[in-house]
Amino acid sequence: MKILIDGIIDEKNNIYTSEALNFGYGLFETIKLESGKLFFLKEHIDRLNRSLKYIGINDSLNIVDIEKKVKELPDFDRIEKGAVKILVAKSKDDLICIISSRKAEYKDSLYENGFKLKISKVFRNESSIMPKIKSINYLENIIERQKAIEDNYDDCLFLNSKNRIAETSIANIFFVKNGNIYTPDIEEGLLEGVLRNIVIEISRNSGIKIYEGKYDLEEIYNADEVFITNSLMGIMPISCIDEKKYSMSNSKVTRKLSCEYKKIIEGE
Repeated sequence: MKILIDGIIDEKNNIYTSEALNFGYGLFETIKLESGKLFFLKEHIDRLNRSLKYIGINDSLNIVDIEKKVKELPDFDRIEKGAVKILVAKSKDDLICIISSRKAEYKDSLYENGFKLKISKVFRNESSIMPKIKSINYLENIIERQKAIEDNYDDCLFLNSKNRIAETSIANIFFVKNGNIYTPDIEEGLLEGVLRNIVIEISRNSGIKIYEGKYDLEEIYNADEVFITNSLMGIMPISCIDEKKYSMSNSKVTRKLSCEYKKIIEGE
């Protein structure tokens, strides 16, 4: 496997004629980076290696090699809040791993006001492998999120073909009812997020009951709190789903989880 830093491509490693560009044959991971510190790198690499097997590739990434290459990025130590992207692309009989970085920051006001979600008219196919891997076939997510943004929302919420809750275009979703937490099972057509697993662990360690299952819109509409998670934003409260509004002042469980997550980040 060839590992390229900062997206540099030469004639011998031509991604422009690869299966990645022509057919979307590739995967990626986005890893939180703050002032030269990577978060949950092992979990991301483990998921990427599992996903490679899902798409029929027996090769895998070595975490020691990847971490070494990531630290060679020109701005690795200079980005205060950002992300490292690791993209693995199929090219002829070889794999190319492209590592790049960028600034990425969610403003404090977003956590104070909460994200607004719009329900997408596109359905997740829970029988497909696509929602379960971070494929570079990301166009549907981009288009549907852009539609939501144009309607003054922050993201879109996908239902699956059974009309049950799946995920948003960029995050996993949770809701709270009577002090208990609920989140769609991964078989409902969603990505098994790194932060999703961490939130499940935090909840159990905090003595909060958390359930993975099959949930329809009515159940989330009747929730006391709703929040979403991904590796860059952490835990983001939701202020509304379409016309349904949630009280930001009553998000006790979300705040508790956010505090526990912050302790993990600061302690790493």
